[in-house]
Amino acid sequence: MSPPSDESNKPDSRQPHPPLNERILSSMSRRSVAAHPWHDLEIGPGAPLIFNCVVEIGRGSKVKYELDKKTGLIKVDRVLYSSVVYPHNYGFIPRTLCEDSDPMDVLVLMQEPILPGCFLRAKAIGLMPMIDQGEKDDKIIAVCADDPEYRHFTDIKELPPHRLAEIRRFFEDYKKNENKEVAVNDFLPAASAYEAIQHSMDLYATYIVESLRSLGPENTRVKLFDFSSTSISSDFGCTNLTKAFLGIKGYETLTSQGMSNEIEMLTAQYLIRDLFVALPPPRLLSTCILDLNSLRIDETLPS
Repeated sequence: MSPPSDESNKPDSRQPHPPLNERILSSMSRRSVAAHPWHDLEIGPGAPLIFNCVVEIGRGSKVKYELDKKTGLIKVDRVLYSSVVYPHNYGFIPRTLCEDSDPMDVLVLMQEPILPGCFLRAKAIGLMPMIDQGEKDDKIIAVCADDPEYRHFTDIKELPPHRLAEIRRFFEDYKKNENKEVAVNDFLPAASAYEAIQHSMDLYATYIVESLRSLGPENTRVKLFDFSSTSISSDFGCTNLTKAFLGIKGYETLTSQGMSNEIEMLTAQYLIRDLFVALPPPRLLSTCILDLNSLRIDETLPS
């Protein structure tokens, strides 16, 4: 039997790895933009009943974290002035929009605190109508859909009265030492929560379409097709709304072929997230792209 070869004396034919910082920068350059939790995370196929929720503040925290709309990062807003802590995990529903120009707020009941920036599946069980300094600021009350202790709840009336009293008292008190007035009205059932979520989903989709539409068909970089006869249902969560299809220069050569596979390769010159950096008014930036693979075509586009 021949002796085993000494592999250690052979030169390494593999290419050396580039330094870590170079690999990171290379990876970043290949991506159009970092993921944004408000606009890139899907709301989920079960919405408005079961939906994804991005946690901004963990249960038991006295720090008020919030989404930074421009970067998509979670930032520290302030430390609460009152001697209270958040009674449950608090966050927002992606791809929704409310009248205050923010995504829909949600309080999620579950056994454990969740780290800011994580997302989970939540199930709506009620709505807490709230007025914050004269403006509507309703909160969805939900339970974690994957927590065995809470997932069986289907309506807010099933919660213990003391639990509801704790939630109400927290929101009534947490801004008192800042001399900010908050009014909490009676809790509403799950059906009201579904309606509020659906409204925020449709408002988000409508805002996007109207903002893109404002560019006008004369824009040479972006072409908007007929709104009246083009219907697109996308992962934005919009339902039963007539939507425009967004294309780029060169799309005209494909329309005569119907819905060919090439259409999925087109990208838009504008990214939806940039519409929401400064609400209101609508604003568009041309720094990123929107991948049309995320859209589902429901009807043939007009040629």
